[in-house]
Amino acid sequence: MISLRQFLLLLLLFSLPTTAHAGWGEDALQRESNYICDSSYTELAWNHGGTTPDLAGYGALNDIRIAQSGPDWVRPSESAHAAIGLMSAAQQLRIAHSDTARYDGVLSRFFRVWLLQNRQGWNVDRQDSDYGGMARRVWYEKSGHWSRDDSYSTGATGVMLVAMWKYSEYLDATGRAAEAARWRRDAWVAAQPAGDYLRRRSNPQHALVSGSSTSPDLWVSDSVFAADALRCLACWAKTASLKPSFDYDALAAQLTGGVLAMKDSGTGRGFFKFRDSRHSFQPTYGDSVDQLLFLPFEADLLSPADPLTRRISDWWTNGDQGIRMTAQTDAPSDWRYYGLHWHSYFVPRPENAYLYPGPGLQLAALEWKAGTARHDSLLLDRARKRYEWANKAAYSNLWLGTGSAVESGVGNGLCDWRDGENYAHKAEDWQRFVDTSAYFIRTTLMICYGKDTKYVPE
Repeated sequence: MISLRQFLLLLLLFSLPTTAHAGWGEDALQRESNYICDSSYTELAWNHGGTTPDLAGYGALNDIRIAQSGPDWVRPSESAHAAIGLMSAAQQLRIAHSDTARYDGVLSRFFRVWLLQNRQGWNVDRQDSDYGGMARRVWYEKSGHWSRDDSYSTGATGVMLVAMWKYSEYLDATGRAAEAARWRRDAWVAAQPAGDYLRRRSNPQHALVSGSSTSPDLWVSDSVFAADALRCLACWAKTASLKPSFDYDALAAQLTGGVLAMKDSGTGRGFFKFRDSRHSFQPTYGDSVDQLLFLPFEADLLSPADPLTRRISDWWTNGDQGIRMTAQTDAPSDWRYYGLHWHSYFVPRPENAYLYPGPGLQLAALEWKAGTARHDSLLLDRARKRYEWANKAAYSNLWLGTGSAVESGVGNGLCDWRDGENYAHKAEDWQRFVDTSAYFIRTTLMICYGKDTKYVPE
């Protein structure tokens, strides 16, 4: 006969949602880690014909699974998010004694070969205004030979620096201290010029950064990742006893102040997106409301204990003035329940009706961080509901990890959107982006394991 305590424990376990326990979570982490690996232009991907280590694109993390066209969609910002997610998953899976050799191989080829050895994406050869910057996109021929870089971006530079620092943390956390120290020393040749690039992009008057050398608009999103990166650089220099070019922490603090000044305290939506250079640098949303409005909390620049986080969650759940970002219905059985719109454009566009797992998972991460910090059960419940919308067939039915479906021979990954006004209308199955997989991994670690993934030093 079982005791009362054992009975209550069993009752609790059976009452938990199917997506809220570690056994399910381990499988989910493996599936999305595998999808990121299948997006790696290496022999470790499912589709790897013609891939050889001598190619410039070798080691790249493509934005979608590798097919027959090689690394055809390499966006370094999304690649960095994917790498951060893969490291977070691999660290947890190692604790569960899962084999992570494939994941470590992909990470090593991405950081050490593609990024450092082959210098892909970085402008580290031309001493111009973009020196040290990271490209928005790197173009390759079908064979994997480099074609060209797109313009260099402050945001891409910032998040890549974060990923580089997180790689050293990952190596340390998994018992490879000597390898971590070597990485910090070797990668400084790219990290230090990147920090200098971020400083050149900063605007002292408004304490924000411009998105690129060709656009003077000052963006909150780029400033968030720049400030996060500068915090990482400060820790990097101190840990490895390296000489910084300037006071990284001081500039990070200035940018944090500039971001705080962009709060839209009147509505609770979050933050204005940028200061418009064409209109005396006034704060504005631009053409739409989107997930950038809560990025400062989601990406760990600001404390989630701030009371504004609850107001942000309330607004993104309930809306106002004709805008409602969450498709919250009265019936949890409705497939749209807690699906999230990515954009609300101020002029009619079809995308206004679409529901996306990616931004929903980003909001879920903010709500989990804030709910945990503030001991707010409502925020934690909202995070769980958004997570379930992304992964359950009864809701979005966009996760290929729920069954045996494959596209181009590759399973797993989350399709980009489904039309909230027409269930049958959805993104193509190839539109499974690696940053969405990273957000899914992060939220899985939160919901199933109670663990956070941070973009600042830990």
